Amino acid sequence: MKSNLNTYSWKYKNVFYDYKVGVASEVFIEPVRTFKYLHANYPGDTDLEQVTLVDANFMMSIFNFTMEPRVNVYSKNNYSIFLKTPITAGLSLNNDREGGNILRGAGVFNLTVPLLIGYGKGLNSTFSNTSRNGFAISAGYQLLITPVVGGKAHRLITEQQPYTPKYQSYIPVGEAYKIKRAWLMPVIQFDYYHYNRKQKIRGFSFAFCPYGNLYFKAALNFVGTKK
Repeated sequence: MKSNLNTYSWKYKNVFYDYKVGVASEVFIEPVRTFKYLHANYPGDTDLEQVTLVDANFMMSIFNFTMEPRVNVYSKNNYSIFLKTPITAGLSLNNDREGGNILRGAGVFNLTVPLLIGYGKGLNSTFSNTSRNGFAISAGYQLLITPVVGGKAHRLITEQQPYTPKYQSYIPVGEAYKIKRAWLMPVIQFDYYHYNRKQKIRGFSFAFCPYGNLYFKAALNFVGTKK
């Protein structure tokens, strides 16, 4: 790195990009939701049935990739205050977890779009930093969309005819019930960075939702913008 920092533009010195990958490391479990609505058993049915639905959403990401642009709004010596948005796309499975009477079809893919403000110190916190290790902690809100594709809902019903055992079946849920696909939630993220033997910046990242929904994501960091 050149010693004369004035030769570089503000953008070059303050905009960074991290790349992250995770395998089976992103999980989302929504608290149980209960709904009541009038259900038509067939098109044109006027004898509507009041149905109580218990929905309990579960998502697990098989593989996810994150691109994390970050801009330092203030930096000095060995630390910085920044804004960042770690946008994640994941190949995930989305289905009902035990305890509900809604079965979600094989929904796939998830997308998260956060906006975080944070504090970084040491390696990867500022343009001119020469530390061997560093960390960052940030907090904000994120929009989680899952499933992006599929996930049609069916309702579990239990029936029994005279002199026959009980049996369970699934029937399609009417249009009056809309599957929830998007959640806005608070999130806290921690990042750790270090130089590896090849003088590349690597590390790990962990994010979680502090209350409401059960959500967490872990990933490996690959920093592509150390000048």
